[in-house]
Amino acid sequence: ASKFTLIGSIFFLSFCIVALNVMSDGFQDLWGKQTRGLKAWFVKSIRSIGFIFILQIYLVIVIGLEFFIVPILFEQSSLISSLILLTSTTVFFFALYKFLVANSPSYKGCFYGAVIGSVLFVLAKNLVDLYIITTPAITLYGAAGLILILLIWVYVLAVIIYYGATVAGLYDKINTN
Repeated sequence: ASKFTLIGSIFFLSFCIVALNVMSDGFQDLWGKQTRGLKAWFVKSIRSIGFIFILQIYLVIVIGLEFFIVPILFEQSSLISSLILLTSTTVFFFALYKFLVANSPSYKGCFYGAVIGSVLFVLAKNLVDLYIITTPAITLYGAAGLILILLIWVYVLAVIIYYGATVAGLYDKINTN
């Protein structure tokens, strides 16, 4: 059983590295800061591995706040929960824009891109929540309805991440000219 766990872990880590390298290439295309070659790929892969570990720590902190600390202190306030989601998503997007790519925009540009991306993320999350609550598609289509909603959510999330990255790059372009 431990052999399969090791193989699964290696496969998952490899998939995450490839996905983050593709995202990093997309950011570099948006920002006009392409890097090529084996050395650039190796550096991107090391940054991706570091980002995966940072992401795991981040998720543990956010889940701890959302499920353990907020209910005790604020008795399930949806406003506090939304503010924590907005803040934590801003921190995550900022780290994604700033530390995943070696040639990233300035801290200020990454911050503005992260804020815009986070606001759009929270808005989209609330709209998806509303859709799931009010639409009978889940009961009508069963598991296929959930898969369709998941695919739409992944697409919308990718658009939001790249939109925030575009804002970060444009902020730098506008302020350096």
